[in-house]
Amino acid sequence: MKITLQDKLARVEKIKNEKVWWLADFCEGKNKRPDHELENRRIDVEILEAVAQDYRNAIARKAEGEAA
Repeated sequence: MKITLQDKLARVEKIKNEKVWWLADFCEGKNKRPDHELENRRIDVEILEAVAQDYRNAIARKAEGEAA
């Protein structure tokens, strides 16, 4: 099975969304996690979004190359 850029993008976005949901569940209230855990998850989300954008850009470049 060949893993495509679209597959990679979808998986990165899924992981990012899971971390966003985790933050929503554990950033406040009785289940609040320690601040350093929250900060680590926020950094994870930022990095995963940057990786997702890299994949989007690569997909767009590949599409432009195929259109030429």
